[in-house]
Amino acid sequence: MHQLFTLQHFFKSTRTDLKITWDNTSIIYSANISLALS
Repeated sequence: MHQLFTLQHFFKSTRTDLKITWDNTSIIYSANISLALS
């Protein structure tokens, strides 16, 4: 039971990290496009 909880917690935090990384990448990407077009 404890191991299952740990796995769920791990996947949940990994998913959050991926989302944060994706958001940051998208912001940087958008900024670069804006600079290139200006």
